[in-house]
Amino acid sequence: MNFQKAQLAAESGRITQERLRKQQRSFLSKQQAAFAGAGVRLTGSPLQVFADSAAELEFDMMIEDFNTRVAVLNAQTSGQLDILRGQQARNASIINAGTTLLTQTASFVRSRNKSNIPTTTNPFASSTVREIAAGQSLINR
Repeated sequence: MNFQKAQLAAESGRITQERLRKQQRSFLSKQQAAFAGAGVRLTGSPLQVFADSAAELEFDMMIEDFNTRVAVLNAQTSGQLDILRGQQARNASIINAGTTLLTQTASFVRSRNKSNIPTTTNPFASSTVREIAAGQSLINR
């Protein structure tokens, strides 16, 4: 979802920047026409006014570009955080499931031991294994 917001922020920024470029061209054209209509040549102070206007409009473009980049990065960061939160939630659910399984198994074993019912037979508890464990040799038999 946030990655889509990042794409939308980028597209919105591009559209806004294009709109600002059109406004910039229109404003500068009108300013140039006004100077020409007044018989002013674009030298000296009028040229400086024209250049200052162009610089101010370019600065506005830079601010818009910066704001767009910040919005995109914010949305991308939020998206990455959402992914991490999802992974943490998944891991927590796995741990909780394992804990529940172990708790239930332990409860089952305790309940079986309390009722003195053998839970399983040990295949290694044969007399041969007990003799070997006690140090008796199979050869001495």
